[in-house]
Amino acid sequence: MNRELRYALQGTARHTIFEGETWVSDLLADLTEENARHQISQRFDDRFSYTWFGILFQRGRASWAEKYGLLSLFNKGSHFMYMPIHKKQFRDPIWDNYLPERLKMLKKGHVLAELSWISEDEIELNKCIRKYTDCDNEEYDELEIRMKGFYNRHGHLKAPFTIEKVEIY
Repeated sequence: MNRELRYALQGTARHTIFEGETWVSDLLADLTEENARHQISQRFDDRFSYTWFGILFQRGRASWAEKYGLLSLFNKGSHFMYMPIHKKQFRDPIWDNYLPERLKMLKKGHVLAELSWISEDEIELNKCIRKYTDCDNEEYDELEIRMKGFYNRHGHLKAPFTIEKVEIY
C-alpha cells in the first residue's frame, strides 16, 4: 500500500454524491496506486486523473458536487481543479498591478488552482500568480501573489478572494 495514497484517502464519501457507490468501496478496499488510477479513470472518463501521492487533477468539465465528493474522499493534500472566476470576486487594489493576469483569468472564466479540504464546510482555493512571463529564469527576482479563497460545501465563495504578496528570491 502506498503511504501517500493512504494519507490522502483519509476522508469519506458520506454526505456527498458518491455515498454508497461501489467504486468508492472498491477503491478503499484496495489502496494501491494502480487501483486508484483505475477507479478514477473508470468513473470519470478522463475528466479527473489520479496523478501521484494521492493528488487528483481535473482535466475536463466537472460539477461542484463531483469536485466536493472527491475532495471529501481525498481530503488530505491539494488537488488541481478548475474553478469559475467572476469580476465581483476580486476586491483587492493590488490587482491594479496585475491587470493583464486578472483579465486573462476573467476572459477564460475559470482558473486552475489548488483546492484543499479544510472541513466539511470549508474548501480552500490557492492560486499562485506571477506578474512576469519569464518566471523560469532563477536569476530573475520577482514579486508574486497568491490568490486565496474559501468555498462552502455548496461551492459558494465565502468572501472575496484575499491577495497575499510573496517575495521570490
